[in-house]
Amino acid sequence: MTKHTTDWFAVRAEYIAGTMSLKDLAQARGLNHDTVRRQARFGKWTAARRAQAHRVAAELEARNVASRVTQLHEWNERDLAIAKNLRARLAMRLAKIGDPTDEDPFKDLAALESIVMALEKVQRIGRLALGATTTNSGISAPDGGPVGAAPSMTDFYDTLQAVEVVEH
Repeated sequence: MTKHTTDWFAVRAEYIAGTMSLKDLAQARGLNHDTVRRQARFGKWTAARRAQAHRVAAELEARNVASRVTQLHEWNERDLAIAKNLRARLAMRLAKIGDPTDEDPFKDLAALESIVMALEKVQRIGRLALGATTTNSGISAPDGGPVGAAPSMTDFYDTLQAVEVVEH
């Protein structure tokens, strides 16, 4: 009679990488359940399976975080381009205030204000969806120093009100 040899390394690898119970694994391989259980206890298969699950979970989390960081970077780059465009349009409109040839110097300001408010909401939704904060915190200038405070929407509104007071 030929002696049956079991590749315990392969059985262990299958258990650690899989989801089968020891009993199901023994049945699937045609092995005695008690023998598989003893090998698993002696070889600490359950601890190895748990460690493998933690490694896989950590790798997936790292990939997820890296993906979110990339998406957030792309989102912020697009937002920055839009903000620069809006700032340029606003600067052009503000430059025309006081121009005697301009019939209604305030005609585009209300539209720009609406666009800016909508953009602010869209930016918040996008950043929240990507798991980021909606407040500006902890950034630095290219030289590594602190970044000066960017003009806020309040500053924008104050500028508009000051212009309206002077012109009207």
